Amino acid sequence: MTDYNLISLFHTSVEISNQTLMDYISVLFAFLIAGYFIAHKLEPLMIMLVIVLFTIIEGRLMINMYFLSNDMSTLGALMALRAENGEFGVPGLMMSTPGDNYFITQAIVTIGSYIGGLIFFFHQRRAGLTKT
Repeated sequence: MTDYNLISLFHTSVEISNQTLMDYISVLFAFLIAGYFIAHKLEPLMIMLVIVLFTIIEGRLMINMYFLSNDMSTLGALMALRAENGEFGVPGLMMSTPGDNYFITQAIVTIGSYIGGLIFFFHQRRAGLTKT
């Protein structure tokens, strides 16, 4: 694989990862807004349907982010190794792997926001039921 192919693949992975994160956040906020306005109006069967759909979509996006993070880590390590050995033909390009802390933080934030969304949904449902 040429240097250009490595760099192009790495940047494509970064772009897809960023888009996947934005999709995750969009679905999360749609769920929060729906929870705020209609959670107390839904019947239990509809609540289960909404939560199952939310879980499937968010779970798929989390899995995509996980695999993309692994791909970027592998590509970054390969580019860093080539740069160390002097085989990387792009002078001045500093490649390093983001490290495990980045991926662990991303996992904690996405899983935490998913759980927080569920808590918010049921809190709004309980608050809405007590008002009416």
